[in-house]
Amino acid sequence: MKQYLIGVSKEFSKINWLRFAVVIRYTFIVIFSAVLAGVVLGIMDNMFVKIIRYLTLNF
Repeated sequence: MKQYLIGVSKEFSKINWLRFAVVIRYTFIVIFSAVLAGVVLGIMDNMFVKIIRYLTLNF
């Protein structure tokens, strides 16, 4: 187990970690994209519901 943890520690030291500011920026980009996608999908869903209601009630 000790050798495994030493190996893990060595591998972690090889990782090129991003700066904190970059991580924060990417996090905001992901959150903004998710909210934007949710809004667009919500608008599209609302439009499709109105279209389906119009077609089913008027024909």
